[in-house]
Amino acid sequence: MSRVNAENIVLQPQYIDGIKGKLFTLFYPPKDKQQTVFLFLPSFAEELNRCRVMVAMQARQLAAQGYGCLLLDYYGTGDSAGDFSETHWRQWQNDVESAYQWLSEKGYNNIGIWGLRLGALLAVDEAVNYPKRYSRILLWQPVLDGKQYLTQFLRVRIAMLMDRGLKKETTQDMRKSLEQGNSIEVAGYEITPQLLKEIDNQKMWTMMYQVSCR
Repeated sequence: MSRVNAENIVLQPQYIDGIKGKLFTLFYPPKDKQQTVFLFLPSFAEELNRCRVMVAMQARQLAAQGYGCLLLDYYGTGDSAGDFSETHWRQWQNDVESAYQWLSEKGYNNIGIWGLRLGALLAVDEAVNYPKRYSRILLWQPVLDGKQYLTQFLRVRIAMLMDRGLKKETTQDMRKSLEQGNSIEVAGYEITPQLLKEIDNQKMWTMMYQVSCR
């Protein structure tokens, strides 16, 4: 495959319509309509922000080889509309659907899916739900167990409480509060009971088992 001069790569920042509001995307068009366009699904909370530079660099490298990329901010995250407290797994699925439909309407039918960390788990979930939709799947540092991942994230709050000399909490305490219908703040992000329940239920081996049974 011939390479594209990096100076000729056109980056298109734009908003697309989501079910609940505008979704911010960065689009790197492919060399032609037949080439693969990767739909990128970001990670969770602060990981999304910390990985932006590396993701953009990889997208440019893919574009230099002729591939396309659509980098998505979920509703309530990044530069998309909404508040983080409104986001959850089902909403992310809706956002992926909106992005996929936008690409399809633009005439791109060779669509791959690229996920980072928790976004990789969502990418596999999408590939399982739509087995004939995506031509390729690219996973970066995939999360294998949603519940384990979220427990690790909750520990950030434990460190914050200790640093400020506030009343100690355990992850069990936080989970109990969430299960009782309360939201909690972790590193500036509001974790809702719905978000906890939906992420807890996501496990890579369960998804792979569903594929093997087909």
